[in-house]
Amino acid sequence: MAEDLPAPEKTREMRCFARTDRNGPTGQFFFHVTRDGGRTWTNVSPPFPVDTDVYEIEVSPHAPGTVFVAASRYRTANDLSPYLFKTVDWGATWTDLSPAFPAGEITRTIREDPVRQDLLYVGTETGVFATIAGGAGWERINLNLPRVPVHD
Repeated sequence: MAEDLPAPEKTREMRCFARTDRNGPTGQFFFHVTRDGGRTWTNVSPPFPVDTDVYEIEVSPHAPGTVFVAASRYRTANDLSPYLFKTVDWGATWTDLSPAFPAGEITRTIREDPVRQDLLYVGTETGVFATIAGGAGWERINLNLPRVPVHD
């Protein structure tokens, strides 16, 4: 495929995160990353509990190797807790952003602002939350939006 790309594209390093479908008897999702254009893949799965549904993988527009994940267990384990994770090292380690997030909110999506690093938005079953501190504290920003699910 590289032969068909314009010259500048041939030299660009391809890096990609991928999520598998539920796998094996545990029913878990697995995350893999390639840093060599797909020749090799490494399992870099976040520390999810069993039966976690992954809804969003957000690659940071600001920092290579930084990825955010939004997940939930409400359909599989009747668990209404938020599940938000962040890696800054291509998945070698993961930080759990969930403890600072309001309890009882089902997390559906996470996005990093394309202009301001560490400004994150999370869509839940009841609206939108934001943080300007990379996940250290969250505020509801529904404004005139009624309490509705926000998936993207």
